[in-house]
Amino acid sequence: MNSFGERLRYQREQKGLTQEQLAIRCGSSEHVIRSYEKNRNRPGYNMLIRLCDALLINPDYLMQDDLSFNPYEERNETFNDIAKLPPYEYQLVKGFVENLMNHGAKR
Repeated sequence: MNSFGERLRYQREQKGLTQEQLAIRCGSSEHVIRSYEKNRNRPGYNMLIRLCDALLINPDYLMQDDLSFNPYEERNETFNDIAKLPPYEYQLVKGFVENLMNHGAKR
């Protein structure tokens, strides 16, 4: 996912929403959502906030191409490295992360 539109579409699909449903939640039209997903247009500030509220995501995720500091770049590289691990090592890392998340939830 390298573009704003691809990230928007991915998040919409992950939430199980159609373009029309997302448009309704944002007070817009299906045509507008489609134009964002095809990278023909970019939303203004207010629409960006409505999109993120509807999808329960942070604006920096969608706008990472425009950020001078990309908080997702290093994370994506780490995820790619983890995906290359042999199965046993992958399971170790996965177990560590699950334990970390469980411990963090108890704080």
